[in-house]
Amino acid sequence: MASGAAARLGTELAGTYRLRSVLGRGGMGVVYEAEHAWTGRRVAVKVIGREGAEPRVAQRALNEARLATQLHHPNVVDVLDMGEVEPGVVYLAMEYLEGRPLSELLAERRLEPFTTLELLLPIIGAVATAHDSGILHRDLKPSNLFMSERKRGAVVPKLLDFGIAKAAGQDTLTESGAVVGTPHYMAPEQACDGEVLPATDTWALGVVLHECLRGQRPYEATSPAAILLKIVNAPAPRLHAVAPWVPKALAAVVDRALEREPARRFGNARDLARALLAAAIQDRIEVPDDPDPIGLSEWKRWRRELESATVSGAVARVDALSEAAPAASAATPIPARRRSRVSLALGSLLAIGAGAGAWSWIAAPAGVARPVSTLIAPAQTAVERLSNERVPQPATLAPAARAPAAVNVAVHAIPSATPPPRSVRAGGKARLPVAQAPRPAASVSSATPAPASTSGIPDLVHEW
Repeated sequence: MASGAAARLGTELAGTYRLRSVLGRGGMGVVYEAEHAWTGRRVAVKVIGREGAEPRVAQRALNEARLATQLHHPNVVDVLDMGEVEPGVVYLAMEYLEGRPLSELLAERRLEPFTTLELLLPIIGAVATAHDSGILHRDLKPSNLFMSERKRGAVVPKLLDFGIAKAAGQDTLTESGAVVGTPHYMAPEQACDGEVLPATDTWALGVVLHECLRGQRPYEATSPAAILLKIVNAPAPRLHAVAPWVPKALAAVVDRALEREPARRFGNARDLARALLAAAIQDRIEVPDDPDPIGLSEWKRWRRELESATVSGAVARVDALSEAAPAASAATPIPARRRSRVSLALGSLLAIGAGAGAWSWIAAPAGVARPVSTLIAPAQTAVERLSNERVPQPATLAPAARAPAAVNVAVHAIPSATPPPRSVRAGGKARLPVAQAPRPAASVSSATPAPASTSGIPDLVHEW
């Protein structure tokens, strides 16, 4: 073949890969659907460079292959083979993926928080694995995040294109002053050709999160240069302010990922993943049980710790409220000191009433009839007055549950001892007693006895 860009369909590349169709084209090469001539395996072949091109371009492709094969991560596309077709033209044979990039999905609609986390957390785990290996991707964007569709409808996100990735301690493959990356997703330091850090990748992930949740990128302009000027000079819009449907805690995490100062962002992809989990728990967003056992091996421990801290905080708040405001009771028993005073007053009034009745009997003229009611009337009046006295009600009871202004209770209907109602425990859970409406009581002047209860328990009238 004469060049990578001029490879003809139907020919065999390097005598091994039969080119079937074109899958995509980019600034650095063409991606073909191909078939391995010996095994018949379906693969994707990326051909980069052309005859007479600068060796730096081919070196970048080989760099991509080496870095990608170092990661061994299920959410990073597998590089199966690589080689040089001719001077300045190299190829990478990768696993063939069926599906579509995230960019096509976002062109149709914005994503819900759960879907966003479900698709991006495995990618963030793959980036965390790269950061652990000292590898910076430097070109994270929706077109490099492929939603691979498997059998039975399963979707496996895949991280593509490590073409401009940079390993720790390795010189960049671009000349000084050359800006490498996609403008919309470039961090301020990357746009200024400054030092690239893991926080540079977290910025790009923040842009992708913002775009998924809002349906629009944080920076838009008519030209790449104008976009870079905005990124360098203007803060990113706060996500919840421009997209109020996004939960606040999740929006705050995205905002922090888009801080212009690298020191104010998340230091790496793993820190970003933990913050997203904490926000999801706070906002009550469902998250995958274990999105990436390799890149985010601490996920289950984080979840236990964060959920435990959330529950403990809620219990502490409930306890504080309980101590500050005692729970309302359906019936308020008379305090012991009050009961003793009532008993003493009742005894004194009965004694006074009996003495007055006896004096009336003795002082009455001879021959005048002395009814027995004159002996008990004073005591009865005192008892009636005490019966009509209301028990103080707690302020927390609803107005409808409070006692009526006055309840007339017959002398014979006053029980000698009325224990306060207790909470009923059913099925292991405490249940508050149900307040009953006060029954109409017989008048003091009525001689009709109280009707007997059908259950055998005396019907008592309580003041609630």
